[in-house]
Amino acid sequence: IIRTVLTAEDGDFFFYGGVNPVTLADAIEINLEAREILFGASTITMQLAKMLFLDQDRTFARKLQEVFLVYLIVHQVPVAKDRILELYLNITEFGPGVIGIFDASEYYFEKHPRNLSAGEAAWLASILPAPKIYHRYFEDGSIPDDWFIKMIALYDIMLERGRMTRIEYDSAVKQRPEFRHLTAVDGVN
Repeated sequence: IIRTVLTAEDGDFFFYGGVNPVTLADAIEINLEAREILFGASTITMQLAKMLFLDQDRTFARKLQEVFLVYLIVHQVPVAKDRILELYLNITEFGPGVIGIFDASEYYFEKHPRNLSAGEAAWLASILPAPKIYHRYFEDGSIPDDWFIKMIALYDIMLERGRMTRIEYDSAVKQRPEFRHLTAVDGVN
């Protein structure tokens, strides 16, 4: 799950101090031209700061607050990268009322995170931009073809970056993950 989340959310997480200066500069330029926040350029550290301390408003002021909080987290406290990643995975929302990787693994696949297949980990990482929206696929009972293609693109990047072995890749592209079966307790008929 760690390799998959890093690939999907912040591929250079371990190579900069919490704010990726290149993507932040690009985001500022795009957003100033559009006169609105279209591109956030949030790193895992920035997302953690937002989840812990800020509201969800998409404003320039909030983005500046994120950058300042990241500076404090990385340079003043300082919090180790492994700890930032651990906190992120444990407080991130993976669906309606599904908080953290342990709940998400159990909720979607009835497994402990360490027992997830590459495909199951990729599903969880792929929904992070908007887990409440993509929850509908779980409710429908399967991952649709277009989403599986998106997951394969994630596998391609992981293989290229050495975050997935050829054996894991070959296995993952052959079969999409299967969700646990929904019950009446889940509130879905």
